[in-house]
Parts: sequence; C-alpha cells; structure tokens
Amino acid sequence: MATPAWLLLATLLVLAACGPRRPAHVVIDPGLQALVPPDTLMLSGIRFDRLRQSRFYQKLLAAGPGGGIGEYLREAGLDPNADLWEGLIASNGKDTVVLLRGRFSAMGLEPKLERAGARRMAYKNYMLIGDEQLAVTFLNPSTAAVSRAAVLRSLLDGRNEYTGLPKALADRVKTIEPENQLWAVAAGGVSPFSAEKLPGDWSNFARLLERIRGLTAAGALSDGVALTARLECASPEDAETLETAARGMLGLARLTLRDRPGLAGLSDVVAVSRQENRLAIDASIPAEMLERLLEEMRSTQ
Repeated sequence: MATPAWLLLATLLVLAACGPRRPAHVVIDPGLQALVPPDTLMLSGIRFDRLRQSRFYQKLLAAGPGGGIGEYLREAGLDPNADLWEGLIASNGKDTVVLLRGRFSAMGLEPKLERAGARRMAYKNYMLIGDEQLAVTFLNPSTAAVSRAAVLRSLLDGRNEYTGLPKALADRVKTIEPENQLWAVAAGGVSPFSAEKLPGDWSNFARLLERIRGLTAAGALSDGVALTARLECASPEDAETLETAARGMLGLARLTLRDRPGLAGLSDVVAVSRQENRLAIDASIPAEMLERLLEEMRSTQ
C-alpha cells in the first residue's frame, strides 16, 4: 500500500527539525570567550581553521605582505598555518591581547622563541616565554595568550573573575553571519591612536576614527572576498563627514588605478551608504581582481 503523501511530508519535516541547525551567527570558542577582559572595547575574531580552506589564505595572511597578525604571531613563535584553530584580539584602547585556541606544546615551541632577549619568566603557576615587549603563555595544551608580559600577568591575575564578553560587544557579534572567517566589533570608539601624537595625514585619519562610536565588520573569503562594515557615529553630521571621506578615498583610488589593468574597477566594487548616524560600507572583490591586487602588493615590497 502506498504511503500517504501527507505522512511522507510530515516525516520529512520531523527529520529536518531533528537535524543539525546552522548557527545564526558566528560562534566564539567558550574557552576563549571566558578570557576576554571586561574592559575590552574592540574585539576581532579569526577562524584560522576555516580561513585556511580559502583559495587566497596563503597569499593574504600566511605568506602575504609584512606586518599584520600573521607576522605578530610568528614573532611570538606560533605558526598560523599549523598551530591555530581560532583567535581573538581584544583591546581596551591601550593594551591588546591575542587569545588563541590550537594545538600547542610549550616545550616544542621554545626553539622558535630563541631571539634576542627571549627568556622563560615564571609567574604563579604559569610560564611566560619571550620578553617584556612580546611574550606568550600557555594556559593549557590548547589555549595560549600573546601580548606584553605585563598584560599577560594581568590576564592571569584576573581570569577567574572574568564573566565573558561585555554585553555591547556580545550583541554586535550576534549580528555577524556565520560564514565570515574574519570579523570585528567595537563599542565606545574604535581609534587606538591619539590624533595629537600622529603626524600629518595619519593624524587626520585618527580624528576621523574618533567620530565612530560603534563598529561591526566582517569578511568572508572563498574564491573572492566579501566585506561588510556598519559604523555608528555620535551624530548624523559625523556620519556625513565619514561618508564624504570614504567617497573621497574611493575617488582618489579610482584616479590612481585607472591605468592599471585589472584594478581600474576596484573602487567600483565598494558601495557606501548613509542613514542618519549610521554608515554602511560593502565590498565584493572577485577572484580575478583580488589576484591582480595581490600581484601589485608583492611588486611594491
């Protein structure tokens, strides 16, 4: 006897409901989340395990231009290509700590840390390896923290009193789509620099950042790159100033790149829009254009 169509449909619906659910937003490793200091104003996340699956990972992060988080981690003796699964970068505007989840063996990492001034520094039940300016400590075989030695000592002192992400940051994380391997959120200002201490154009750039009161940004890498940023300002006037600056930079990029094959349309893949005190920036860079951009970056090194 044939199975009634309604019974077959009901069975399929039940099976679908019992299956694994797709996360509604990016998910932070609970062990890392518990280490985020309560005074954190800016938080960034990197899913190294998923990022390595991207076609452009080696060129963009692991073997890209000097500087950035990849070089910072290698200076601390960590290999983002092999050791790491997930990372958080937490900053209170003055100090920054990088929290990492991965496969660690402190004894195996020590040879990588043999640079001038590097040493082992015992603190309570932990060992800091490096120097006062840059050190790494292993909280367990799968959790590490990287920062200045003083910041690491403070983290170890207060870790049992931390209660997770500040609510303002946690609420922003919940708006980020789960397919993003890179993301950042900020509340209460996003400029880590003092405009008065920076020269020329950098000072002007820092003053622009000081107008931002909140940020949610994310990047998804596959064949190309999709970037989104949502900025909140103290007033519509500040948002208008940022919009004008963003459009000005796009115009300058359009003029600068007009004679470069493959890059002339780079500024055209970026969209800027404003509503009241909020600014939205979206970009979708296709694979061919990204490849050309990477070649240009390598040629200028």
